[in-house]
Amino acid sequence: MNIFSRTIGIILILVSIRCNSQNQLQVSLAKGDQMRGLLTTLEANKSFIESVSDSLSMLVISRDDKTVPKKFLVTDGRAKLIKTEAQDLVKEFDKWKRQLEPLNLIINGCEGHQVDWDVYCFGDLPYYAVEPILRVYIRQYEIAIEEVKTTK
Repeated sequence: MNIFSRTIGIILILVSIRCNSQNQLQVSLAKGDQMRGLLTTLEANKSFIESVSDSLSMLVISRDDKTVPKKFLVTDGRAKLIKTEAQDLVKEFDKWKRQLEPLNLIINGCEGHQVDWDVYCFGDLPYYAVEPILRVYIRQYEIAIEEVKTTK
């Protein structure tokens, strides 16, 4: 009977170890899937800002043009879309909050001025002032992408 008890005990320990290993594997796979989804979304949002910047550069009349940037970014809603996409990403991937901190510059950068975010950031600025802001936003996504990729 003693050998039987030991055998059952060893089997239970081995089953427990196997279940624990499978649970760790499932957690690791889920984290990998989440990371891939996060990276895909980060890249898509970065590409959107790049396309906005490229389109705007083709539409402006001169570097001093204020009318086209305001219409393209504020009136047509592209600026708010940039901010909303960053906010949604930070909320959806709350477990990656530290890696997504660079996006807070986009979300909070133009707040607290008694004017809507998009109007303060882009409302009365010439193209030569708007273009660097968009470049900074693109760079913030690049930083976040690197942070996510280097997280273990």
